[in-house]
Amino acid sequence: DDGGSSCKGETGTSGGGAIIPIDGGTVVVPVGYYNAVKDDIINKIANSPSTSSTPLAESLWTATGYFAQDSTTSSTGPRYTSNTYGGSYTVSNETDPYNYALDPATDTRWVPCAKCFVITITDGEPTADLEIPSALKSYGSAYADCPATEKSTGVPDWADTTTTVDGALLNYFWDKDLEGSHYIDNVAYYGHTNDLRNLSDKTNPDGSSVVDNERQYLTHYFIYATFGSNTPDGRRLLNWSSGTGTSPNDYSSGGGGAARNGGFIDSNSNNEPDQTSEYNTNNDDFDDNFYEAKTGDELEAALLKALFKIIEQTASGTAPALAGSRNGEGNIVYQAYFYPGKTFPEGKRSWLGYLQALEVDTDGNVSDTPLWEAGEKLRERDLSTVPRLIYTTTDGSRLIEFRDGNGLDDYLRAANSAEAANIIKYIQGEDIPGYRPRTIDGKVWKLGDIIYSSPTPVGTPGENYDRLYMDISYTGFYRTYKDRRTVVYAGANDGMLHAFNGGKYNALTGQYETGGVYAPINKELALGDELWGFIPKQLLPHLKWLTDPKYTHVYYVDLKPKVTDVRIFCDATNSSADCTNGQSNVLHPEGWGTILIGGMRLGGKQISAAINGTNETFYSAYFALDITDPEKPPKLLWTFTDQDSDADGVPDLGLGLTMSYPAVARVNTDTKDLWVMIVGSGPTEFDAGSNVSSDRTGRVFVVDLKTGSLLKSFDTGIGNAFMTDPITVDVNLDYKVDVAYIGEAYDPGTGYSRLSGNMYRLVTKNSTDVFNEWQLSTLISTSGYKPVTSAPSAALDEKGNMWVFFGAGKFIGSEDKVSNDAQSFYGVKEICKPWKDFICTTAVSETDLLDVSGITVDIGATNITATGATISGSTCGDTTAIEWCDLLNAIVAKNGWVINFPSVAGHESLSGERSFAKPVVLGGLVIFTSYIPEEDLCSDSQGNGYLWAVYYETGSAYKNYVFTDEIAGEPATVGREKQLGEGFASVSAMVTRGGSLKALAQTSLGNIPEIEIKTPFSLQSGIVGFKTGVCQEK
Repeated sequence: DDGGSSCKGETGTSGGGAIIPIDGGTVVVPVGYYNAVKDDIINKIANSPSTSSTPLAESLWTATGYFAQDSTTSSTGPRYTSNTYGGSYTVSNETDPYNYALDPATDTRWVPCAKCFVITITDGEPTADLEIPSALKSYGSAYADCPATEKSTGVPDWADTTTTVDGALLNYFWDKDLEGSHYIDNVAYYGHTNDLRNLSDKTNPDGSSVVDNERQYLTHYFIYATFGSNTPDGRRLLNWSSGTGTSPNDYSSGGGGAARNGGFIDSNSNNEPDQTSEYNTNNDDFDDNFYEAKTGDELEAALLKALFKIIEQTASGTAPALAGSRNGEGNIVYQAYFYPGKTFPEGKRSWLGYLQALEVDTDGNVSDTPLWEAGEKLRERDLSTVPRLIYTTTDGSRLIEFRDGNGLDDYLRAANSAEAANIIKYIQGEDIPGYRPRTIDGKVWKLGDIIYSSPTPVGTPGENYDRLYMDISYTGFYRTYKDRRTVVYAGANDGMLHAFNGGKYNALTGQYETGGVYAPINKELALGDELWGFIPKQLLPHLKWLTDPKYTHVYYVDLKPKVTDVRIFCDATNSSADCTNGQSNVLHPEGWGTILIGGMRLGGKQISAAINGTNETFYSAYFALDITDPEKPPKLLWTFTDQDSDADGVPDLGLGLTMSYPAVARVNTDTKDLWVMIVGSGPTEFDAGSNVSSDRTGRVFVVDLKTGSLLKSFDTGIGNAFMTDPITVDVNLDYKVDVAYIGEAYDPGTGYSRLSGNMYRLVTKNSTDVFNEWQLSTLISTSGYKPVTSAPSAALDEKGNMWVFFGAGKFIGSEDKVSNDAQSFYGVKEICKPWKDFICTTAVSETDLLDVSGITVDIGATNITATGATISGSTCGDTTAIEWCDLLNAIVAKNGWVINFPSVAGHESLSGERSFAKPVVLGGLVIFTSYIPEEDLCSDSQGNGYLWAVYYETGSAYKNYVFTDEIAGEPATVGREKQLGEGFASVSAMVTRGGSLKALAQTSLGNIPEIEIKTPFSLQSGIVGFKTGVCQEK
């Protein structure tokens, strides 16, 4: 609360010094993106001088004027002439709350549909609070208006102006010299019921006029911070307290009502809070938008409640169904999707997860009818006859059942054993009174939303080490488990990793069968039934949030499972220190087994809990499970997480959130195999819009797969950075990974509003001495603001050059929707040969890449147009026209190529195009997707996705048609991209048939576009699985 104008009646000075005469309030930090303003807000609050008086109505009038961008400056505001402390607020594009540009100082991005909120924290005792326009003092009909005398004096007729305590007036602010008023309810009502802006005079980035069909208004929340002392009338000003059923005009028993007038939901469209259900849904003593706090902890809780309610309101416009992700095995594609909210006869149910199995025919067509759907099957499951098998761990290395009596009370942050038991029952699948309801048609929906954790099927061992490397030890493992049950693994934001029954494939019938009795529960489970779940230790303290009736959303196990076969296990012939024990009573022939590495992506954010009286901090983590035999319970091998050994509050490793998808590498000497996990550091923070940030340097971690111990972390030296998904490459197929590639996104000093990028190489030198021999260096730094947020792909050309392909751009949080930064896709020719030259650390410069954005290729490549690139037409043949061989020769002289999206014909006017999904290299083509967010953020449209198929050595279209639909039409120019429709997409499966390739994409709206492609190089028929980084040098 800022000081008032005359400070009448004040004697002496306030705690900070002399009384400062100020009317109204001051906007010390304009509205902005979280990462851009958070530090400024903290510093401004900490450094604000103490002032006297509490002009509540005047300050709220200033806030209203700021959102309205009202430039009126007068003695009655909203910008006050007497406000000498920095001015009330600035009217400009840069400070305008409806300008959502990432850099509002230079750009504009107007969002008429933006919802705006004001949280007022006050003791509710106004002084020096009379200077607002006269019309505003009487604004609000019966719900905020008082008798005529009150309009001039500000004292309502319900005010207690007689009760004294120790000789002083209890409600001291009604003293006429202190100029207290009740006008805060009038101002709140005005801001909530009026259209404060007209943005039709603004211009969109493309030059068109903003279409403003929305009403810009404020929704108010009030926190009555008494800290042990309060006045009855101070509370009445903020809280209508209508649970007694008093009429709106009866101020004698419950007047005031700023929370009511500024926050009601107008159910009958008359712009008045005339229904109790509009502002007090519980019909109790507290309005919905009113909170009270007597201590610091209660103030924190009140703020969180208000913020969670705001998040609920801002998310209410989300599309009813959003796609998750999908993956395939055999002739089945598995797709996950979810509903943020859906209404049933029992009421609204939130964050419902689904996972379905879809058949793919021999032509690559995906069925519309699922074979099974796991969410519904889990809802139908009768836990009394078929209980769920859910595991957890309290030591990070041993599995226990997630049930009452297993010592979980402290880990669940339960107040007592009864609450712990209820949390456990709720997570298992029971609805508990007072908890977030999930019952649908009499049965509880148990599966949470699956967003980024793509369902991963595991059946027949598929690494083919015996074929690739002639390792006959793998053959015995393959033969032992080639007919094992298929299990579909997926992490969900319900706290756990799920294992679903995919059954066994019957080659005679061409169908999947149930797989028989599942021994751990001695029941035969149907296809799609859950076999088991696993809750990592680091997520146990987070589980109680799922039970909150006001739950908005929390990430849990949200990273795609990484599954691979590795030779790290002890068996009958090997029990030395160089192996680890896997599943009990399970064969690991020659030490081989199948492991699953899980992570949490944005889940598992740092949290503390008192465990047996000692405070313990939990961090986001990776975990590894032995899943070799699906008929037996999994075995937890290890957990890799951050730590704080010196208890200074700063994690030692700098791992951050586990957002980097793991890569697995094998290196060996004559006497030793070393299997490792490679991951990058993740962001350290994210806000309600999932906008991520990091306060640490980028790091690459190499972890021993047998023990989970850190072998070394490599520091990029770039601050405020996070890494992406690595890939590993065995260039010459000698059974040793030669190099890993990993991208980085970092803040170059923009407050995380715009990020830049790097791509790194990690050279192994074929050594098992990771600490001393492995070497990290930069492959290329992108120009401008081009973050790298997805994994690259790699391939060799016919001359033995290594190529690394990756896109630039980001689409993680809400801020990314408004980014117009020009992005690119890169094909980088590796200067170093890291499988031979262990010393080379030379980086490629982007200026050494050929810009192929404007290159078009006519059929037969006898005429190539090279807009924006310098290509000689005389390097081959007799003609000066640019031919295919001229383009290839131009690439030879460069270190690769780059496509700058805004320079591509047909894409010039499409701002914000970016590529943030891993590309596929197959048959001489680099196949990748790009995405252009919807320009109008108020539109229901989800933007548009594109699929590109470019020749790997040139980045241009190939010299012959690659999209089969062009063959019939015979256009003069060969295409290199196809629009996929609405939503962003990634290539999730490839099907080959008769020399053609069908790319199956997954869009964010759940659609599955199918694009048929004819590759330059021939392919074998069948479902193609991708093995990262296995290339043959020529």
